[in-house]
Amino acid sequence: MTHLPALAPHLLKLPVVLTPQAWESAVQWDEHDGADITVLRLCRLLLTVYRHLNEHPEQQEILFGCYPRGRHSTDPKHRWLGLRLTQKQASDGSSYLCLSLRNETTPLLT
Repeated sequence: MTHLPALAPHLLKLPVVLTPQAWESAVQWDEHDGADITVLRLCRLLLTVYRHLNEHPEQQEILFGCYPRGRHSTDPKHRWLGLRLTQKQASDGSSYLCLSLRNETTPLLT
């Protein structure tokens, strides 16, 4: 098991907020049996997020990516998806982790 740095346990308790674009691209599945696949994809994505967070707990922003719909897909929308994980602070002072596509700007939660 990987040793967690002192900061990581605190970060692992923060809520993870996905932007609508990140949700649609990395998690949402609209085909038959979509609910089961959507839950599985969300679980895999969160495991990936926490793995990267554990590897870089001191960074305010972590760039990474995944193959959301399978490594061997030939459909362009199923290929490598660039993601950004950012530590944010809401207007009420609470902290959270924001998962977005690399190229989108993310507003603060209120």
